Amino acid sequence: MRRRIAASGTELEVYEWGRPDQPAILLAHGIQDFALTLAPVAEALAADHRVVAYDLRGHGDSAHPGIYTMAHHIADLHAVFLDCELERPLVVGHSLGGQVVAQWAGIFAELPRAIVLIEGLGPPYALNRFPEDVKQKRARNAVEALTHPRKHRLVASFDHAWDLLQRVHPRLDPDRAREFVEQGTRPLANGGLEWKWDPQVVTTWMSNAPEASEERWSWVTCPALILTAGLANEFWSGRRGVDEPHATPEPAEVARRVSLFRNGEHEEIAAAGHMVHYDTPDQLVESIRGFVERLPPDD
Repeated sequence: MRRRIAASGTELEVYEWGRPDQPAILLAHGIQDFALTLAPVAEALAADHRVVAYDLRGHGDSAHPGIYTMAHHIADLHAVFLDCELERPLVVGHSLGGQVVAQWAGIFAELPRAIVLIEGLGPPYALNRFPEDVKQKRARNAVEALTHPRKHRLVASFDHAWDLLQRVHPRLDPDRAREFVEQGTRPLANGGLEWKWDPQVVTTWMSNAPEASEERWSWVTCPALILTAGLANEFWSGRRGVDEPHATPEPAEVARRVSLFRNGEHEEIAAAGHMVHYDTPDQLVESIRGFVERLPPDD
């Protein structure tokens, strides 16, 4: 089932699986992605849960309003929570979605039963050790993206998009890749396709101060499962302008971030890259189910 809701001055596309009388799970995807890439995970969890997912603003079939601050993303998640009348949900977020979930769970600490953050602790490098000139360049690129709005690169055809997706994500099942292209692109009037996300969504990071994020993590009182990917360095190195040493998470830095949560635990999915739900959806479901089984009874 899918429907559209009003949220924070825009409209969001919301999807549901399972029965409404089952315990609730709310899913939030990452940047330049869309909710239906989480469908394999949602379908598996829907056997004994009500599962709700939504396209973040600027993504998928939600509206693309051009305003993508972290505050708006948090407010959007809260709007989905309220509109769907979710009671004590398990809230799961990947990447940007993980950042949104973690901050929402700190601000509204009494609402979630538990949270799962999938590659949701931000870049692997310790910010105080990252070269200042690179941080300045990345900040400048973000400002210039607002000054001169970005445009999509042209995707010539369905097969071209399918080939690109498989090359970037070699562990993604080819049939799933085909589904993702069908669901995640739209045709252009002059031919070709474009992905269903606004290039301006990258400006979200200009409004997200890591220090504020970490302070809010310390407000989270519910159990938190922090999932990291053993092959995440593939995502952060090379094409993202980060060298290999900085792209490889340091165990001490991961442990420091996990320790900021009052009731956090860490698990690594060794065979997955940053897009864990692309690479190892079955293992991801297993990890989430194991976490749910370990949760104390919800009074």
